[in-house]
Amino acid sequence: MHSLFRSFLLELNILYLEKIINNNVAQVRDDDGNQFVVMGSGLAFQAKVGQIIPPSKIEKTFVLQDSNQDFNAILQTLNQDEIEVVSNVIQMGENLLETEFPTSLLFTLGDHIHFAIERNRENLIVKNPLTWQIRRLYPEEYQAGLKAVDYINDHFNTQLDESEATSVAIHFITALRENNLVEETMRSVQLIESIISIVELHYGRPFDQSSNAFHRFTTHLEYFAERILNGHLQNDESDDFLFEQVRSNYPVAFKASEKIQAFITSSYQYTISTEEMIYLTIHINRSMREAQ
Repeated sequence: MHSLFRSFLLELNILYLEKIINNNVAQVRDDDGNQFVVMGSGLAFQAKVGQIIPPSKIEKTFVLQDSNQDFNAILQTLNQDEIEVVSNVIQMGENLLETEFPTSLLFTLGDHIHFAIERNRENLIVKNPLTWQIRRLYPEEYQAGLKAVDYINDHFNTQLDESEATSVAIHFITALRENNLVEETMRSVQLIESIISIVELHYGRPFDQSSNAFHRFTTHLEYFAERILNGHLQNDESDDFLFEQVRSNYPVAFKASEKIQAFITSSYQYTISTEEMIYLTIHINRSMREAQ
């Protein structure tokens, strides 16, 4: 079932108006206390809080999953056209990435797109510094971001540049993370890129970014970066014999892991476990072997 659009289910419920956001957007609740944001042309015009909203007037429905977010403030910032475009961008991203985003993405991405459009109309260009990293580490999300920017430009007759595709991609990536914080996603991307650069400098050649081994390595690094940034130490229950075997069999890759260990200790005051050193070494060896 689609994560955002559930109007067909709401036809079975009686919906009461809770807040009027504008003539076309309102917050409602059902008899069980569940809250929704609903859209429809003239849906809230001359309506009063507490009255029933006819299902026939509802064109789009968004499920409120986090009562702590200030949905009302964000939706007052966006006009109906922007909300419609953002919801279509989200649906496009879900189709391209074969996933389902949480409802909160409507509000976080909508807020970003609204101000991106405003900046563009004022000829203010803000470049995203992580474009190269996102394009390399998250190529599918970046391509989805490019398609989203093309769609936004066509619809609003704007000229958002490719840097905005990076920002949209970051919102897509963040929406599927547990903490749902854009800032932490950006810090994670920077950390992963630093680790990859250490390895490439150590070997004197780049990774083969199209290889399965590289994608497995970057996936491993996502969880590794999350542990570091959140200070979650890994239980060190590794086999000393396996550690010695890995260090002996893959000396070049192990040296790269030691450089990563030194960087993490110095920059993040985080202690890498013996088990993590084993995994890093194995991933590095496989990835760089395929890059030859």
